[in-house]
Amino acid sequence: MRRPHIRPHVRPLYLRPRPRFHARRYVRKPAPSIPARLVGVCGCPVAGALTFSANGTRLAAGSGSGLSLTSPGEVRVWDISTGHLVYTVPYTSPICAIAYSPVGDTLAASTVQSHVTVWSATTGMPLRTLAPPHSAGGVCLAFAPSGEVLATGGGDLAGSQFPGEARLWNVHTGASMQTLAHPHRSVVSVQFAPDGAECLVATRGLGTDENGALDLWDKYLQAHRWTRPTTGLVGAALVDGGASVASLHSEAAGKSYVLHVRLWNGKSGVAQNSYRVPMGGWAISPNGKLLACTGDDRKSIAVRDARTGRFLHKLTCDSAPSSLTLAFSNDGRLLAGGAQDGTVLLWTLK
Repeated sequence: MRRPHIRPHVRPLYLRPRPRFHARRYVRKPAPSIPARLVGVCGCPVAGALTFSANGTRLAAGSGSGLSLTSPGEVRVWDISTGHLVYTVPYTSPICAIAYSPVGDTLAASTVQSHVTVWSATTGMPLRTLAPPHSAGGVCLAFAPSGEVLATGGGDLAGSQFPGEARLWNVHTGASMQTLAHPHRSVVSVQFAPDGAECLVATRGLGTDENGALDLWDKYLQAHRWTRPTTGLVGAALVDGGASVASLHSEAAGKSYVLHVRLWNGKSGVAQNSYRVPMGGWAISPNGKLLACTGDDRKSIAVRDARTGRFLHKLTCDSAPSSLTLAFSNDGRLLAGGAQDGTVLLWTLK
């Protein structure tokens, strides 16, 4: 039998096993926790209202137990850099809302008895007291960007005896400029757009009625832009300079409740997207980019992207996060928290 002829210049082919490539697993490290710093302690329990000065150098806290309309309250102002208590303003009833003027010259505070006082942000001396702006219930506050107009909203959530309304006031004279009545609802939040051209009013039904609405008006509360019916509304805020509106709703989830965050187009009111976070205290930064709320572990504060709900930072504290009152500084770099025992905490975001 003939053997096959093998050409001398042809090399034999050796098959080597293919090398195995093992995919390297990249595990994202959790973001480091940011601890809280103690700012001070209020003289009354429940630090339920917080606000930063326009330049972020001072923090004001309003306190008082809301269980009694006649229990004392107070406003304390601290220097953030030194922790020094600048001044204290006593009140005869608990504080439910507080706001610094964007220009930094005045500070407004409201009580559960619907009394609103405007005073010097520098000295703490009262400048004027507005006529009782609302018949009953807590009052929410918001300054126009110019600092010359103050919007208030109130009403009695417990029953239908005192209907809600939103009002505009001249800060310099104390005169009422406009009243917007809501006969069957209570106003839970008011806010001016960054350019001052529009005003957002959020309402909720009285008593057991949870039906409410989001309404966008012009800055005079005269020309109505749009309205959207809501249920279980607890608050609302403008996002991305007024391009969107974020509304927060109390929603049942089994045996507990969650906060349902819904985004709306700021010009048309058309629904955009939504997400859910644990129930508890919350705050949206003035620039509308950040949301602070109770963390998923119920033991910390989570800072999220306000539009998408994406987790950004974890903030730790000894107080129960779900019971904290929260507030951002204007630049969103500082977050303050008020506890039930009157403790005021501060976090510096990275």
